[in-house]
Amino acid sequence: MFQNKTLTNLLPTQSLNILSSLPEGLLKIAAILQHVVGLVVGFSLFIISYTLAVNSNFIHPILGGTIMIRHFYVTADIDEVEEVEKELKSQGFTDSQIHVLSENDTEVETHDLHAVESVLKQDVVHSTKIGAIYGVIGAIITLLISYTMGWTESTVGWIPFIFLSIIILGFCTWEGGLIGIQTPNINFVQFKEMLHEGKYILFVDVDPEQEMAIASVMKMHPNIQVAGIGEGAPHWVVRAQDKFKRFMKVMP
Repeated sequence: MFQNKTLTNLLPTQSLNILSSLPEGLLKIAAILQHVVGLVVGFSLFIISYTLAVNSNFIHPILGGTIMIRHFYVTADIDEVEEVEKELKSQGFTDSQIHVLSENDTEVETHDLHAVESVLKQDVVHSTKIGAIYGVIGAIITLLISYTMGWTESTVGWIPFIFLSIIILGFCTWEGGLIGIQTPNINFVQFKEMLHEGKYILFVDVDPEQEMAIASVMKMHPNIQVAGIGEGAPHWVVRAQDKFKRFMKVMP
């Protein structure tokens, strides 16, 4: 008879007695469901870990540096954006710090500018984080109800309800990501009308010691309007991207 070693290691003796009486087909289905749950949970933990790494003020100092300041600028002249990028790079800025947001990615790439990736134009990370929060709440409620109703005192014990709570966490996280794919990035919504008008949004992640450098460069381009400031990428994330790009260049 088919047996799944992982299932038999996890389940208590009482549950194993029940499993031993089940048809082989049901045991196979249970094993498949276990692997599916594992994949969903793994994906959920990856998204949650990534979100914490990008947003946690506790983790940033450990991994190196603080959050950069993001400067936003708007213009209708792509050629001037190209000039600004070259001047910023001459001042020590890297590709990972400079991005151009536009509805015409082809034009941006033609000028060899660093366009915002399509997936980052959507609200995937933010929505996934919200979904994970709802998933954690749902999982906790599931376990509390199971305990207060006395269902965990039955022969099956806690195992089915733990699996159910894990499935709820994974589903909510996954669903949040799906919603985010269909939603514009919350950080770019304010530029929606400007983008529809064919304008380009230049945003630069700046370290505190680079503030004077970007001010001197932008002073030479009065036609580019300041569009605000916000929270940029963590310093360590930007530097990791720089190192990865250098590594890829030297690869055969």
